Amino acid sequence: MSQAALNTSFGPTIPLPQTEPEAVEEVGSVGMLLKSPSHYARLVAQDRVDWQPMLIMSMTALGFFALYGLATGCLAGGNALWQATLKTPLIVAGSLAVSAPCLHVLLALAGHTFRFRQVAAILVGAAGVVSVLMVCFAPVAWLFGVSTRSAALMTLIHLVVWSASLSVGLSLVTQLVPGGVRECKVLMAWAAVFLMVCAQMATYLQPILGVSPDGGFRERKGQLFLQNFGDALRDEKPGAAPQLNMPVSAPAPMPVPSPSDDFIPAPSPQPVSN
Repeated sequence: MSQAALNTSFGPTIPLPQTEPEAVEEVGSVGMLLKSPSHYARLVAQDRVDWQPMLIMSMTALGFFALYGLATGCLAGGNALWQATLKTPLIVAGSLAVSAPCLHVLLALAGHTFRFRQVAAILVGAAGVVSVLMVCFAPVAWLFGVSTRSAALMTLIHLVVWSASLSVGLSLVTQLVPGGVRECKVLMAWAAVFLMVCAQMATYLQPILGVSPDGGFRERKGQLFLQNFGDALRDEKPGAAPQLNMPVSAPAPMPVPSPSDDFIPAPSPQPVSN
């Protein structure tokens, strides 16, 4: 073999595997939050999540919450179907709107210079994850709603579903904030505030499993969420529409005859002579 042939470099006979870029879902897709939360965290840190994808994720999350609310209303049926369908998204959206300024301020106090759009992206992402989990539990809520009449049991089931879903959503918030809970202790304080706001919002829009006695959208009474949940867990009555307490009218008094009224005299004991 010639020297020139020895100096010729040959490529490898077996092709080396090429690293393909990681497939990332579209920014406005809720699936991206489940498949690649780290990529979404980078987008939030770089402030690259615009309002349009956040609006798409928000509408998707609200639709999923409405489906779970529809399954919740199957316990009572009737007007509870559309009322629970509206109340469930209102609980989550209202809780996020109330607690969003608190999160923005706490992150600023912790030294994180987040813009309000970044805080909104964090909350929208958490709501998207929570909605996916809750819509997965919607068939379970429907099955127990149509097969049992115990309001206490259904209250316990819904508490478990809400707690599990919200815990996953809050864990995503810790991933989206640099350092997580270890470097940002204020996240624990905000999580406690958000859970209390969410519970009180559900109490404000009660009843969720049935309808109010007066037929309104909610009961007009002030109550703390601890008292509300305690009363619901102790209630073993069916979750259908409550029975209206119709006033029972008293029977009409019998008329008392006056002396001037015509009446038949009693027979005389003495015989009448001809």
